[in-house]
Amino acid sequence: MSALDRLRALASGRYTGEGINHESEPFRGLLQLRYLLGEAGLGIAFTATGIGGEVYHEEESLLAPGPEGSLVLSSINSNDPVLRTYPLRREGPEGGSQHTYVFGIGDPADQEAYRCEVALDLFESGDLGYRYAWGLPGGEFAERSGIRLRREVHER
Repeated sequence: MSALDRLRALASGRYTGEGINHESEPFRGLLQLRYLLGEAGLGIAFTATGIGGEVYHEEESLLAPGPEGSLVLSSINSNDPVLRTYPLRREGPEGGSQHTYVFGIGDPADQEAYRCEVALDLFESGDLGYRYAWGLPGGEFAERSGIRLRREVHER
C-alpha cells in the first residue's frame, strides 16, 4: 500500500491528546484531519495549547503528491515564519507504531544549517503520533516535541 493510500485510510476528524514541547512543557493537542479535493490530499490543522491556555504552536499543513509523484508535507506554522515543504524522507515502523512517515529538510548532521523532520505515526489502535525534531544552525539536532492523539468519537 502506498504512503498516500495508507494515510487516506485514516478517518477524517478530530484527534486529541497530551504531549510535551521543546521546553519540556506539557500541552493539549488538537489535530484536525480532512480530505482535500475528494481524497487527492489531506489537510492537517494542529494546535498545541499549554495547560494555562497559552498557544504554543498553530499549524496548517497539506499532505499530497509533489510534482514528481512522491509524497510531501507543506506546512506553515506559528513557530516558523516561512512555508516549508518537507519531502517524504523515510517510512517504516518507529517507536511502537504500525507505520511512521518522516518528512524532512536538511541533513540532520549539518550543524551549519537549519534542519527539521516531522513524523506522523500510525498506531494499530487508530491513534496518531505527531513529532517534530529539529536543529538550529550551530545547535544539536534532536526530537523536540511530540504527542499521541486519539480520534474523538461523537455519539449521535
